[in-house]
Amino acid sequence: MAEDEEYFEDAELDFDEPEGDDDYDFGDQGGWVDDDPETITLEYDDGTSEKCDVLGIFPYDGREYIALAPEGNQESLYLYGYVEHDDGTNDIVPIEDDAEFDAVAAEYQLLME
Repeated sequence: MAEDEEYFEDAELDFDEPEGDDDYDFGDQGGWVDDDPETITLEYDDGTSEKCDVLGIFPYDGREYIALAPEGNQESLYLYGYVEHDDGTNDIVPIEDDAEFDAVAAEYQLLME
């Protein structure tokens, strides 16, 4: 793995599935968003960190992805691969392929329409 690649292993992601559908909207796509999103802190290789709102987790092409926005800045969007393990830990991995990233971004846009 290259030094400049960001890899977030076992990120602290504490999600509580919504009990009802009233405040959540991601349709039948498998993820959810709400008006008061969960937050996680991304820790970068250079020692800095950034708190982000979790906008949703969604499937695309047989994999799951997570959409994040810097806390208080809904104009920026971060997309990562998302892996949930049987032991309850989670991984957030960068999307390294440009074509995959473009396809995932297009899917996210469709979900948000």
